[in-house]
Amino acid sequence: TLSKKMQVVIEWIMKRGGDKIRWVIEGEKKHFPADENSQNNTSGYLNYLQYLFHLRSRSDVTEVLDCEEAKAESSYLDYLQAPLQPLADNLEFGTYETFERDPVKYRNYESAVLLAIRDGVNLQKWGGNTGNNVVNLMVVGAGRGPLVRASLNAVKRYNSTCLSPSLQPLTPRMLAVEKNPSAVIFLHSLVALEPGWKEVVRVISSDMREAVVAEEEKADIVVSELLGSFGDNELSPECLDGAEKSGLMKPGAVSIPTNYISYIAPLSSTKLYQEAKAQAYSATDGTHGPMGQPFGYLRAMETPYVVRSHAATQTHIEKECFTYVHPNPDLNDPSKSNSRFVRVEFEADEKYGMGNGCGYGLYNQQDAKLAEASEIVEGEVGAGITIHGLTGSFDSLLYKSQTENFEEHISIAPQTFSVGMFSWFPLFFPLRDPVFLPPGCTAGVNIWRLGDGKKIWYEWSVDIMKEGSLVSSTPVHNPNGRSYQVGL
Repeated sequence: TLSKKMQVVIEWIMKRGGDKIRWVIEGEKKHFPADENSQNNTSGYLNYLQYLFHLRSRSDVTEVLDCEEAKAESSYLDYLQAPLQPLADNLEFGTYETFERDPVKYRNYESAVLLAIRDGVNLQKWGGNTGNNVVNLMVVGAGRGPLVRASLNAVKRYNSTCLSPSLQPLTPRMLAVEKNPSAVIFLHSLVALEPGWKEVVRVISSDMREAVVAEEEKADIVVSELLGSFGDNELSPECLDGAEKSGLMKPGAVSIPTNYISYIAPLSSTKLYQEAKAQAYSATDGTHGPMGQPFGYLRAMETPYVVRSHAATQTHIEKECFTYVHPNPDLNDPSKSNSRFVRVEFEADEKYGMGNGCGYGLYNQQDAKLAEASEIVEGEVGAGITIHGLTGSFDSLLYKSQTENFEEHISIAPQTFSVGMFSWFPLFFPLRDPVFLPPGCTAGVNIWRLGDGKKIWYEWSVDIMKEGSLVSSTPVHNPNGRSYQVGL
């Protein structure tokens, strides 16, 4: 039997590394008699392997490695994917199906819509004694309709659980705005086949930035799921601002989500760094054969990638980058735009972010406490750590009630991670050349979100400081969007 401390270490490695770990047992056996006729002796190292299986079968390990979420993610571990460009490309049905399997996201969206409906009643916008029992709902970027269904379910929940018997039930009027022709056809089939949809749902085939609706159809509540791994990287700010400018919303209408904040943190991962380098030798599209145009090293290392990080370490607690609010209070201010710049500094941390894990999943308080409790020899300094890139995530406030003490969030930032949600993986910003972070030094991260009216892109750099002096720095990656951009 291993000591308690060693059992904790082995279980932590199992949970952290998953079933990809291969265990090697070697050396002279010390725990069984050296009797040649002994069954233990003839079994070789079976006893040791059985003990490892015993540790693997403990509930705190199995609940991490054998849950449905872990099984669904197993094929995506450390696999780099290009971020979606939903404005430039129409999503395939397989992508929609992946999103729709998320059990947490749509539950939280439904609860957020219910909060907004109750607020409207409490603030006498509709329902109650106002004489207006119609609430106008609008889903922009409706896809195959999961948010339409969640929003209509929220109205049903209100009518069944919150409504006074003396009052008339609310009647939803739903507009589903979608530009993807295939998804529009699917939505029309739902309207024809889903019970109750034909009377309340109208499908609009249009880019939300160009859609036109009648005055009586303008939205009281606008619902969207345009967020990317970094919050704003799939152009949610530009899309929702465009919908607001095109006149789809009533004065005083609410947006779900209400805001979203992107987060950034240094990441150490030789695996992801090598995977990014390997993209330099990949064809840029399916028409390129062995003699086709390569991706190119510069472009490969200046492209952000969506990845379910696994063989990685987030070295510090993530910090805020960019915040966007909807409806946009600065929409008509010509001096304001959606371009942003932020510099965040990550102070020296001798535990190198213990508790953050691989940068995906809820911050592990137990790991953090173990690190805090570990002994530090006086005068001893750590070995430092190499930063191979940055990991981007987001936290979104779907809705905060104005009349009740409730709010709904979705998040992939480790500090506030929505457990069980798998619609988004972090965004990995690689560094062309890794930088070494010595003990006692501060890592400074500079990141820009820029645009020129035709495209949006990110630029990023890292510098290492000690006591105010520059130790090392990287060049600015992706200047002017030369390697990667998202088309408007």
